[in-house]
Amino acid sequence: MSALPRPALTGPTRVLNDALHDLHHRAGWPSLRALAKETGVSHTTVSKTFSQPALPSWGTLELLVEAMEGDTTLFHQLWLAASTPTDGGAPAPAPRIAGRHAELEAVRRHLETGTGLLLVTGEAGIGKTTLVDAAAAASTPFVAVGACLPLSVEVPLLPIADLLRAIHEHDRELITSALASCPAFVTTSLARLVPELEDVSDPSGHEDPWTRQRLYSAVGLALLSLGGTGRIAFVLEDLHWADGATLDLIETLLVRRPPLPAVLTWRRDDPDVPESSRQWHRRLRRSGEVSVLALGPLTRAETAEQLRLLGHSDEAAMDGIFDRTLGHPFFTEQLATQDSHAPALLDDVLDARLDGLDQDAWRVVRALGVADRSLAPEDLAASTGLDGEALTGTLHALRDRLLIDVDPARGSAQLRHPLLAHAVRRRLVPGEAADQHERLATVLGAAVHARAAEIASHWKGAGDRERELEWRLRAATGSALAFDWAQEAEHWCRALDLWPSDDTLVGDPPMTRAHAYLAAIDALDESLQWHRAAELSEVTEGMLAGLDAATRAEVVRRAAKYRSDRDGLTVGMTLIEQALDLYRGLPPSSGLVHAISHKRWLLMSLGDYRQAHDLAREGAAAATQLGDARSARYALSTLAWHEGADGHLDQATALLARGRDLVPEGADPPGDVRQCVMLTDLHLLNGGTVDDVERAGRWGLGIAEAWGIDNNLALILRANLATAHLRAGDVRGASALLGVESHEPPDPDRWPVHSVRAELEAVSGETALAVARIESLLPDIVADGEVDLEEVSALAHVHFLNGTSEVVLDRLLRDLDAVVDTAPARVVASALVAATRAAAESAGRNDPSRVTVRDLYARSQLARNKDPDVSPWRRSADAELARGDQADTADQWMAAARGWDRLHRPHDAAYCWWRAAQAALRHGQGTLAARLLKKAAADAGEHVPLSRAIAETARTGR
Repeated sequence: MSALPRPALTGPTRVLNDALHDLHHRAGWPSLRALAKETGVSHTTVSKTFSQPALPSWGTLELLVEAMEGDTTLFHQLWLAASTPTDGGAPAPAPRIAGRHAELEAVRRHLETGTGLLLVTGEAGIGKTTLVDAAAAASTPFVAVGACLPLSVEVPLLPIADLLRAIHEHDRELITSALASCPAFVTTSLARLVPELEDVSDPSGHEDPWTRQRLYSAVGLALLSLGGTGRIAFVLEDLHWADGATLDLIETLLVRRPPLPAVLTWRRDDPDVPESSRQWHRRLRRSGEVSVLALGPLTRAETAEQLRLLGHSDEAAMDGIFDRTLGHPFFTEQLATQDSHAPALLDDVLDARLDGLDQDAWRVVRALGVADRSLAPEDLAASTGLDGEALTGTLHALRDRLLIDVDPARGSAQLRHPLLAHAVRRRLVPGEAADQHERLATVLGAAVHARAAEIASHWKGAGDRERELEWRLRAATGSALAFDWAQEAEHWCRALDLWPSDDTLVGDPPMTRAHAYLAAIDALDESLQWHRAAELSEVTEGMLAGLDAATRAEVVRRAAKYRSDRDGLTVGMTLIEQALDLYRGLPPSSGLVHAISHKRWLLMSLGDYRQAHDLAREGAAAATQLGDARSARYALSTLAWHEGADGHLDQATALLARGRDLVPEGADPPGDVRQCVMLTDLHLLNGGTVDDVERAGRWGLGIAEAWGIDNNLALILRANLATAHLRAGDVRGASALLGVESHEPPDPDRWPVHSVRAELEAVSGETALAVARIESLLPDIVADGEVDLEEVSALAHVHFLNGTSEVVLDRLLRDLDAVVDTAPARVVASALVAATRAAAESAGRNDPSRVTVRDLYARSQLARNKDPDVSPWRRSADAELARGDQADTADQWMAAARGWDRLHRPHDAAYCWWRAAQAALRHGQGTLAARLLKKAAADAGEHVPLSRAIAETARTGR
């Protein structure tokens, strides 16, 4: 089913209801009846929980959240916030806290039902106060808060006075009653802290030797009396700033066990905390009466949640902020809420950490800040000029000031936080940075396994263009070997900026600037930066006159690829012919194999599948003659696709296996991914089940993930696996494979997964969103004059489910006319069925289209193919043609449905069962129709538009 209606709500109740609907979406929109069955409550109650403004009971909500595999802790917090009235009677606001759901629940539970002390610890800005405040807001009892302050003059027992005053202001009768049950000295003693409790009997403030003891006893007795009410808990914040009397009082109370729940917060690793307070903290932690909750940084996902709460939605920016803050909430908030690169308040905090360093300490933090990573002692010594005892002593001093972390296992030191490194670099004076970069480049570049990209960056910082270029080329080569094409592209582009002149040979082995351009183009293309690749290709075309024949062929081949998309297939064909003429006058090369393959693709896009198949054979022969294993594998897999598309699956898989055997296992990860693309394609074309496609493609997806391969082929592989699941009726499984969500805008560079996402959106009932997504993709991914039956079939499917089939009919007829005479039945089947369906939908409004469709169908191989995996397509097309003439029968549709059942494609079968039922109803076969509609509803499963249509026919008899 699709999204349920949402009631008009505001405040925390709206937050709770939105979270429930979002969970319903993520769970794949299970039906009300499915949820009712899972939870054991009525479907009416389930519906009201989603759609009525009344707050549901926690019991019902908990069951629903569990059924949809949601976070019950989070929902309980939201429910509490929605159900707790404020003084004005409106619900209290939901706690605005990112992550820390388990910690929040632990503190809330302690404040409500705990005993003893809970100590929440963490470094400055880690979120202790935010957590405790959120827990207090969600707790049932009143939580009194006392806070310690970093005052220049100690105020004894200040937080205790704040705590008692808060209770007095909240409920005067409660505290008056509690004190009335205590000995008389209690009120008199406490009045010294909170004068509002009673007029002080001794205004002179005279103290005798027992005054403090009586005060400690008074506080203990008062808290004991208040604890008996079950209505009070307390929090003492920032005890690292507490005065000695407060700490002594807490320790005294601890011996007696606190009579009511108490939460304390303590800043860890603060060098300004007095040693006496540190000793108190150690004694407290050793006590068996204290539970400790240590807070660390937020995860990447929790930081993203924090940023969303702060109003940010840019996922890329969120990742960038996390990389700089490492999940530290205060740093994250400062970077997110200020426009500057590093906001002033954050600068002040970081600068204070660096103030007062001596010269040796500054040398070390400068080296670590410019390196922006950990350094071994020998590297620090060489890059700072310090060695021996001087370096060791400096490292000790910096660690004591909590500026560096030392890793004994790795034997290295680094600044404690990336933003400290930023603060160090901001303090550098002119010339200081360049000198430090040069030192680091020299020292780190001498290592056996030097990081080329890092060394290039340091030479850039030092202003040495020649040495930077040398290391950029090494970095580009290293990135290529790791299939990190995005980084490779950036290194090549930077190298091109550094190149001294067009005629200069650079690197080892030496290379020309033209070859660097070619490498940059290929890396940009593989990293899905098509437009940048096309721009560089255009630049290289202007260099043709001064190039040798082999380099000209490479340049023209790439120009053919990008100009095909930009200027049309005719231009691309002219250029690829020029490239082939050049290659054929040269020794065999991988470039020739790829040029033949590109011409093959152009011929397919223009509709000539027969000649394309012939070129695939020519490419395989050329690759075999070349003797290059990877080129041969590439060409054999291309030929295998054509053989499989013609229905020769065994021959195709043999060709793929032959190509795979040419390359040692693990030596060609991109080739492995490409092989899986071809094999999954062939199983999809030949009626393979989801298990067939999974076996064919999962290992390639694993390789892509292991190597970080995220190119077009990896996306196509994901799309193929998702398509197999969608065909099998597994909408959730298909969605999980794509790696792109409905809320993400269309991205032409990642078109394979976005195209399938559009189909999933349509099947899930979001047909308008699906149409918008796929329509926005097509102009960028289908060139002028190109025939792409797969994409036009997806477009037709989405429009059909949206009720707008007529929009795509003309395009279907045009593309089919270009290819139908030569394309294999399996290639044209989906588009032909889509065309017959769209023509049937348009019956009476566009009669000439039905004549055209019949002609195209008659010309196609589909009309004559009797293979079992093609038969359901043929029978569906026959039935749609008959439907257009209002002459379809239940038997026609039932035959098609049984064929889809044999191929394990329930949605396609459901559609045919539904059409069969409509035909049966027209012929007065009501009993048969009812049986067919039941089968249709069962097979439709998660297909929302189809399920609605089936239900409508059952209701209306049409």
